[in-house]
Amino acid sequence: IDDRKLAILTNLLPVATAPSLTQLTAKGLYACLREAGIQMASASQSVGARSADASDAENLDIAPGDALLTMERTAYDHSGAVVEYGRHVYNADLYSFHFTLVAE
Repeated sequence: IDDRKLAILTNLLPVATAPSLTQLTAKGLYACLREAGIQMASASQSVGARSADASDAENLDIAPGDALLTMERTAYDHSGAVVEYGRHVYNADLYSFHFTLVAE
């Protein structure tokens, strides 16, 4: 990949389970949560698209109005407690989403 900025990722977690920046750099969010004994059970996720506003354009080094992919997710553990809330904005030139759907 070239030197363009890929995405703006915002993830909110309960303070008691949030990994440190050092841990995140070494392993990534979900690996850190698994290591802390947190098991994801389900998530609700929406994917969309929108145009970049001035802030997005500056942060992603793109032009205002350029296409963006968006994703918003809330993940839950087996007790139904929220484990993570994520709101992400992706440079549409550099990403696509792929999903596998399974019938229950």
